[in-house]
Amino acid sequence: MKKPQQWCTKHWRGLLGAVGMMLVGALLLASISFGWYMHTYDKPVYQHSGKWPLPLKKEMPLWERKVSVDGQSIKIGMITDTQVHPTRVHRWGSTLNRYLKSGYTDIFDNYKAEMERFSPDFTIHLGDIIEGTGDPLVVGEIGLRLVKEGLEIPDVPMYWVVGNHDLRSVARRQFQEALGIDYINHVIDRGPYRFIIFDANYRISGVPQNPISGDYIPGFVSKENLAWLEQQLKTDKHVYIFMHQSLVPSEQIRKGTIANAPAVRKLLGKYHVEAVFDGHVERRYFGTFDGVDYYAFPGIKKSPRYPGAYYTMTITDTTPDITMFFTDPISGEPIVQPFIKEDEMERARLNVQPDHDVREEDDQEDVQGPTSAKTSYEATQKCTIVAECDFDDLCVDGVCQNIKDIKRNKKNGQSF
Repeated sequence: MKKPQQWCTKHWRGLLGAVGMMLVGALLLASISFGWYMHTYDKPVYQHSGKWPLPLKKEMPLWERKVSVDGQSIKIGMITDTQVHPTRVHRWGSTLNRYLKSGYTDIFDNYKAEMERFSPDFTIHLGDIIEGTGDPLVVGEIGLRLVKEGLEIPDVPMYWVVGNHDLRSVARRQFQEALGIDYINHVIDRGPYRFIIFDANYRISGVPQNPISGDYIPGFVSKENLAWLEQQLKTDKHVYIFMHQSLVPSEQIRKGTIANAPAVRKLLGKYHVEAVFDGHVERRYFGTFDGVDYYAFPGIKKSPRYPGAYYTMTITDTTPDITMFFTDPISGEPIVQPFIKEDEMERARLNVQPDHDVREEDDQEDVQGPTSAKTSYEATQKCTIVAECDFDDLCVDGVCQNIKDIKRNKKNGQSF
């Protein structure tokens, strides 16, 4: 017979071994469970419960975990700054009897022909549909309706952005009525993409301008509009914004920017907006701020370098591929080229000194606050690309030459 002491020692060892195995198993299970927990939630933070730190479940916000695009694409047609002024049919005839001259309609016909070939999912006008300046309400409304008739394509949705020139003749309500729309700000959701139409045509006070008083809009995002925009950015879709005036710093675009642009750019960066598209500045521009790409498109009328310009854009995955169509300012021949030509656009981003006061002759009221400071700059005459020349110049034989002078010399039989 075994002694009691031997029997107890043996069984205590067995019990301790079993307890040890159980502890090891419990620790292993706890480690696996904790690892799974930490992996499941994207960004755990910690809080203290008593003296022990415990993970607090916090899932990644929608805008931080964008949906998969997985090779999807969408096609969009764009035009901007048509700035039409409808002409009386008879010089002394009725104010209501008006039409658009061929300088507008020929471009509209070319645009529609290209859109029918391109077959976009939708098209968009980036604002300044009419000239507006000095036009009474009725003329502004007629102009809006004529452009709508001239640009819309059957079975292709067309969206409209309000511009500062539009609001020189009509108020927002008349703008909507003339175009048959029910929005100023608007959201278009297409699969993994969200497109936002956005109005930045406010005074710094946040009060809309009064077109009858001639109180023109400088460009400002009101507090209410900014709050609305932020709500639309809280999405896991890939966001693109269409607006008329630019958020790009004045020294980059050589024209006044939206007065509170830095705050808006910061917001768009926070929510990982993919890109912003605008008109207004009449210069071809591409740049990146806070991780957001910004594009500025010349319109059909006021750009010396790119008259008659319009655009097609295909977004594949999240990358826009943009083609621009315009008329050669000297030869009058149609030109088709990529919107971003890497050599030219890279030099344009580096060549940021304004070539004159950033207050445009036609749009002095568009500049507000610190962006309106005058800057003097003598444009360099030597050049290798167009971007190194002034707004009205082309780079010809290594020298910046004024487009009007080139045309005049050509008309007189001189070479250039």
